[in-house]
Amino acid sequence: MNDEVLNERLARIYSEQLKINKEFDELDSLETIEQRNTQLSKIALALSRLALRISLLEKDAKGKTNLYPQIKLLRKSTNRIAKRAKKALKKSTKLEQTFIKREYKND
Repeated sequence: MNDEVLNERLARIYSEQLKINKEFDELDSLETIEQRNTQLSKIALALSRLALRISLLEKDAKGKTNLYPQIKLLRKSTNRIAKRAKKALKKSTKLEQTFIKREYKND
């Protein structure tokens, strides 16, 4: 595969990571649990697509040793984003459980 095409794919993946990080930044400003959960779903879907694109890029870049460090860095940063998503999901779940418990007590 052509280096130019691989570099273009790499740039698109970086761009997608930036978009996911922006979505995370917006997460804290959302007011309702439903909005947070919707945003988290979008993030999870984007992470899934991103992981697939990275895997395909790794496959296509075989033998192109100059790209491996960048691809490895992409994989690491995507894993960090995934861990962040997992923490946010746990937090959202706890908030929802707390809300349900309060509603139950008030009934």
